[in-house]
Amino acid sequence: MADDLRDALLDADTLGKPVGQDDLYGRPNAVTEFGVLGATDRLKDILAGAISSIPSCEGEAQLAQMVQMQAERIMPVLPARMRA
Repeated sequence: MADDLRDALLDADTLGKPVGQDDLYGRPNAVTEFGVLGATDRLKDILAGAISSIPSCEGEAQLAQMVQMQAERIMPVLPARMRA
């Protein structure tokens, strides 16, 4: 999901590779399937599920925080016109 969103929202310089490749080659992707907002919502749901699946253990909170930070790092910022 994150890769599909990055491919759709970022420019080649920011991403470090050509963008729009999924659309160019007709590859199935989350943005085509669900739209930007739908793909973003699904990614958030996946992230929440991943965090909630961390078993109770010492370091659980730190692991959840690390997962959240990595997700935020790879998730592109939605343009203002798309944010609710």
